[in-house]
Amino acid sequence: MSVSIPRNHYIVLLGMAGEDAGFAAAQSMIRTGRGFTHPGDTVGTILCEAHRVDPILPSFAMMGFILGLRTALEDAGVVPPTFVEIMDALPLALKGAYGDSANESMLLELRHSVPEMYGSAI
Repeated sequence: MSVSIPRNHYIVLLGMAGEDAGFAAAQSMIRTGRGFTHPGDTVGTILCEAHRVDPILPSFAMMGFILGLRTALEDAGVVPPTFVEIMDALPLALKGAYGDSANESMLLELRHSVPEMYGSAI
């Protein structure tokens, strides 16, 4: 069975899924006392599935991830990773989900579009 979701609803769901994954990553960091290593396999799956629909859609999930991660870490008094640190670690989360060329394409799009959408807060 397939279900059609209006694009604007899908964008909202991607942001929420990304934010939830960011919150979970922050909670793991806080609980273990370890620093940021990578966004996690859940984020990789969310991004890759969104990329299948439209190459710009992963940006909405990534913005949600950053928001959830930063909010939870800042609330706990932990310095969050920078956008560059998150992006440098992202290939670990994408590993195996797509071929390298698709991953490179997505990473380039995220590096360009997320700061443009997010603004100076990134």
